[in-house]
Amino acid sequence: MEIAYTVWPYMKSAFTATESSEEERGKFEQGVREVADIGFRNIENFNFTVIQFEDYPEEFERIMRENGTKLVNIYHCLTGDFEKDYALAVRCCDFLNRHGAHLMNLEVSRRNGREATPVAMQEVCDQVNKIADLCVEKGITLCLHPHYWTFCETADQIAFFAEHTDPAKVKFCIDTCHCVLGKMNPCETVEKYVDRIACMHLKDISSDENEHPEFPIKRCRALGEGIVDFRKVHEILKDHGYDGILCVEVDWPRLCNFDTAQISYRYLHDVLRLR
Repeated sequence: MEIAYTVWPYMKSAFTATESSEEERGKFEQGVREVADIGFRNIENFNFTVIQFEDYPEEFERIMRENGTKLVNIYHCLTGDFEKDYALAVRCCDFLNRHGAHLMNLEVSRRNGREATPVAMQEVCDQVNKIADLCVEKGITLCLHPHYWTFCETADQIAFFAEHTDPAKVKFCIDTCHCVLGKMNPCETVEKYVDRIACMHLKDISSDENEHPEFPIKRCRALGEGIVDFRKVHEILKDHGYDGILCVEVDWPRLCNFDTAQISYRYLHDVLRLR
């Protein structure tokens, strides 16, 4: 197992950027430098990394080289505009191949008040399968990422996606925090899908369900500061021979990004004996 860190929380303004800018590329470099100084050597980031660095591959490689890091994953998402989403997926795959990485997480469309009916979920499954075919063609492993607010959120919905996507082409990235938000036990979810997991997102979450009810993902915490039993999660993965990425992601740090990454690294090193 290898540990990684996702640096998109350093770059929240990049979500709305349509063009590359020196400012956003600088935020990425700052994030990589900070987590590398802590001890992380593998980097995940959102699909806007492609927008920022697609035309600046030498700058991207310089950042990786100078900080002793490597890209392992791009996080992509469906937005409801599949033609646009597919086109960006192509760019993500090409970017991954150019920089020696092979994983792409995929978050499916957010419900935005719509009901997750079998018909609606099947439509999204069809989109996932099309992107999975693209990833196979490009030599990329696609990891479906169950996520709060989406059509793939609860235990029943994840089971539907598992049944209606090809296990040879569509793997899973289970997120411990989103398991809790989806009213699931993270350990039980990992145990159920462990043979299909190709990437893990590790983030803790507070026990207070009344905290940030309007935006519950803000309940996320650095590792060891919430209720997730990471020892058990790690044990399940190890017992099943999992040898993939364990990526720390803390969407809304209570402290600064650096302190949050440092707390999580110490937990991985001191408690789980990973580095």
